[in-house]
Amino acid sequence: MAGQAGGQRRLSGTSEPANVVGRKLITGLLLAGAWLLGPGGALAPQTAQAEMAPPSHRSLTWHPYLAASFGTRLGAWALPPGDPAAAEVGEGVYLRAGVAGGDGRLCGEVAAALDATAVPFRAAGASSMPDWDPEALGLESPARLRARLERAWVGYGSRLPCGRKPWPDAARGEAAWQAWVGWRDLGFGTGTGLLDLPRDPGFLQVGGEVRWAWGAYRKVGGRLGSGQRWLLGQQLWIGPLATRWGSVGLSAYELAVTSGRFAAVPVNWLPLWPAYLSQHLHLGETGNDDANFYMGAGLRVDRLFGGDARLEAEVLVDDMPQLPWIPQVYQLGGRLALTLQERWRVRYTRVHNFVITFQAPSLSFVDQGHLLGYPDGPDADSLAVEWVGRPGAPVESAGVEWRRRGEGRIGDVWEPAYGGQGLAYGREHEFLSGVVEHSLRLRATLGLPGEWRLTAEAGPVFNAANHPGVTSAYVGLGLTGALPAWR
Repeated sequence: MAGQAGGQRRLSGTSEPANVVGRKLITGLLLAGAWLLGPGGALAPQTAQAEMAPPSHRSLTWHPYLAASFGTRLGAWALPPGDPAAAEVGEGVYLRAGVAGGDGRLCGEVAAALDATAVPFRAAGASSMPDWDPEALGLESPARLRARLERAWVGYGSRLPCGRKPWPDAARGEAAWQAWVGWRDLGFGTGTGLLDLPRDPGFLQVGGEVRWAWGAYRKVGGRLGSGQRWLLGQQLWIGPLATRWGSVGLSAYELAVTSGRFAAVPVNWLPLWPAYLSQHLHLGETGNDDANFYMGAGLRVDRLFGGDARLEAEVLVDDMPQLPWIPQVYQLGGRLALTLQERWRVRYTRVHNFVITFQAPSLSFVDQGHLLGYPDGPDADSLAVEWVGRPGAPVESAGVEWRRRGEGRIGDVWEPAYGGQGLAYGREHEFLSGVVEHSLRLRATLGLPGEWRLTAEAGPVFNAANHPGVTSAYVGLGLTGALPAWR
């Protein structure tokens, strides 16, 4: 979050010595742990009701799995060769194999991936930011095939399922907690698509979650995969609440990609502490260039108006005027989804231009070449309708999606202080700027023997890569499945 527009003071970016940063970080972790796990703390084990007591005998059960996808844009000969802005989201190759499991208290996961998927961005010389360096964020064109460790974490808790459930169902009637450490995905605050594979690379983190009868809270913090970049996040759920409109759940979250100096401020690791306040108070001699903030809020209504429908909504705020009459560019993202009888799903996702990129480019919302949320990227929207059948049926789901993408890319800014062309330009290019690319995707997921699924999608692309009159097509395949579990 860029704070107040225009008049921000850029800092030199110098960082404290590694031993000082390490001491402060360890101090913060110890304080957080004492608060969470101490007597009466938020994560202190609570007395279980008799019917919720864990079984007297538990055994570790491991579930191997595989996820793979391939996508390519046909007719690419009509596009400029090697243009990173011409990449189609999902284009490339992705393969992940892993194993996850637990025994009701101890949980863990290990997974490795081969990845060469594309994200549209500005090349170093094409961005107006003088210090824009996409390679430092893992953005490449063409994307090279890389191997990486995506998951390697272990967690321990009390009656919290190893596999996360959608909120607020997971909190209903239960009191539970879990803490973990290792390489893991962010796990909240993102508006992923209905059929998108989980391609985020994961990052080294320490985290904890506590759930009670009417809500839940999660806190994570760790170091991203490239450079002196850290991620701090927390999310609070409240619900379910019985109302005339249905069973309502509310959510609010705070995410920040930060410098090592900002991450070394101990209070930023405390549960419920708003790290955004640390930035405005300049704690630890930090400033606006030390943290890129995203704020979000969510709503979920089950049994909408007493029927068999579910409404979900989310809004993400990168930057916007603090008062409506202050001139500013609205840098927002959001999603609205409606599920009818667990058979029909309608979803609209929208992300404005200039979201993701930050005034200090190294703190943009990207890690190892992947967006940390909203995988379609900036200056885009999509409308999807999907029919869902029963698991294991020959056709498990089928749908259609209409996508639009403006000329905005990761690496674009509007603020003159950082190389942009000013407020008038920003407002004119706020959403679906310039020549708009349109694409139509037809999707189907087929149930295969065992626990395997094959997803195929294809469709035309008009004004491909924002070139007027250029038509191409996109074809993609995805395969997910699980191997037999073992104990």
